[in-house]
Order: sequence, then structure tokens, then C-alpha cells
Amino acid sequence: MKTRLSLLLILTLMTSICSCSKQAAPLIGISCGRTSTGAATLSTNYTDAIAKAGGIPVVLPIIDDPALAESILAKLDGIVFSGGPDLDPAEFGEEILNETVSNDAVRDRSDLLLARAAQAGPGHLPRRAADERRARRKPVPGSSGTGGRSPSAP
Repeated sequence: MKTRLSLLLILTLMTSICSCSKQAAPLIGISCGRTSTGAATLSTNYTDAIAKAGGIPVVLPIIDDPALAESILAKLDGIVFSGGPDLDPAEFGEEILNETVSNDAVRDRSDLLLARAAQAGPGHLPRRAADERRARRKPVPGSSGTGGRSPSAP
């Protein structure tokens, strides 16, 4: 049952990505949490905010495969990590300092796979929307095209 649910989530994600890929609105992935029974959970505040901002929200399943993380991110324009329990301090060579720290090892692995894949390089998160906005900009006549800043300004 758990495997079928995971496959259904992945198929839903892929169908959503394929059907929306011709639209100019950016695809924004959102990491989700999970209940004690393994069901995916995410506040609609995340999806509503992305849609209101003009994006297409895509709820990402909990994953355990680096190749799948890379494949998913290659189709997205951005990602939102929705937060949740604390990351296990052992991931960063630290110890738990008090009993208030709680974590979910499965969620940690999924979020860290996605974060590492997002940081891996320019092949991930193509930033299609930013490229399109940049291409539409027209320089102001008589300007250097730097928006009033000197070319060396950050």
C-alpha cells in the first residue's frame, strides 16, 4: 500500500509537471511533511501563497533516492522547504543538546536530498521564469542598462 501511494504521488507530480510545462508560470516544488502513518501532509497556506504569487505549486513526495531528487528538480523553477521537525544535529556533526529537539529521519533524508540536489549546480532549478523576465527587459535609452548602478555595483 505504501509503495502504491508513493508511486501515485510521483505519477501525480510528473503529470502535473508535464501538463504545465508550456505555461509561463514557474513551477515551484514544496516539500511536505508526513503523519505517523506515513501520509503526506502540507498546509494549504504554502500552495495558496505560491498560486497567489503567480506560480504553479507542486507538492513533492518524501523521497529516498538522489537520482529522483535530481530528476524532480530538473523540472522545477524553484523549491520551498516547508519546515517541520528539527533536522538531526548528527547530520552536521553535532549532538542533541536537550530534550526539546525532535526530528524525523525520513523527512530529514528527503529534504537534505532535495537541498543538496538544488545546490549541485546549474543543471538543477533552471530558473526559467527569471530568464524570461531578463529577456523581456528593455534598456532605457541613453543608459548603460545597469538600472542606474555602476556596472561594478552589486
